[in-house]
Amino acid sequence: MALLFAKEISAQGYDQFVWTTSAPSLGAKNVLRFGADDSLYIGARGLFVYKDTTINHYSFYPQAGYNVRALAFENNDVWLGTDSGIVKRSGSVIQVYNKSNTGMNCNMINDVCFRGADLYIGTDSGITIFNGSTWINILMADLQLTAPPISIGLNSYGIYLLDNFGNIVCSSGSVWRVIYSSTNFAYRPSKFEMIY
Repeated sequence: MALLFAKEISAQGYDQFVWTTSAPSLGAKNVLRFGADDSLYIGARGLFVYKDTTINHYSFYPQAGYNVRALAFENNDVWLGTDSGIVKRSGSVIQVYNKSNTGMNCNMINDVCFRGADLYIGTDSGITIFNGSTWINILMADLQLTAPPISIGLNSYGIYLLDNFGNIVCSSGSVWRVIYSSTNFAYRPSKFEMIY
């Protein structure tokens, strides 16, 4: 016979969402991130921000489409990749960037990621790099990709792109090279996750 004594038992705490409006339809192309103030940002049909048991919904339709597919933070600003361009939210100020008002190569945004002050934007046509004033486009053929980049990853070496077929390319400067080809493998693509 064994006796077990427990001095203290505790469960890990968590918040449960209580939607004050109808809950968003979340799917494979939506995004979830925590902000610097521990607010939970959920990209779906618009942006949902959850903080201190309150959920706020921000809709950018029709200026930038319905679906928020990617999210990145720059200081106190939030950059959102949507199915119709990029939205920059600075407090209550909203700016929309798309093919018609910038040099971006495509409006369908798959991922956004900062490297220093440069915003890397994965689109259905390749990537666009925005340095705050200039938009630089790199098309899929120049990236050595045959499908759109769906995820962007960074490390001390450089920039990594994952495409729809599971191929991975990287660059530490201006030359892109294939570091993984899924041609001979069955592969289900997924997103890069940065672990800090």
